[in-house]
Amino acid sequence: MLNRQNLMCRDGCGFATFDFQLKDILEYGIDLINSVEPHNVSLSIHSACRCPEQNEEVGGMSNSYHLEGLAIDFHIDIVPLVVVVYFMRLAAEYYEVSDFIDIVVKEDYMHMEFDKRRWLKKQQEDIK
Repeated sequence: MLNRQNLMCRDGCGFATFDFQLKDILEYGIDLINSVEPHNVSLSIHSACRCPEQNEEVGGMSNSYHLEGLAIDFHIDIVPLVVVVYFMRLAAEYYEVSDFIDIVVKEDYMHMEFDKRRWLKKQQEDIK
């Protein structure tokens, strides 16, 4: 489903370092949707990993999580975005990272990012 080829930077530079936790959440969220939808839905990726040049070309923020492989822009055909958000949130809860997943719904796609900085800070606080 999600692999290096479909997550890599669109400019052909080869950058494809994508966070495994975000990948797991996406795949599980899709599995959940497929478990209740009568169709075998699939993910259409708009953007995932971006090198600095590609990020600038598409007008991304200078501190974009796409630069670290911690964000993805996507949609799922025939499934309303509100439903996708619901199942992605369930998937994040399953992996116990729901407090660190941010989802922004755009007109025809959604942006999902894993705030790994907040997550690492929380992990360090829990160790103390």
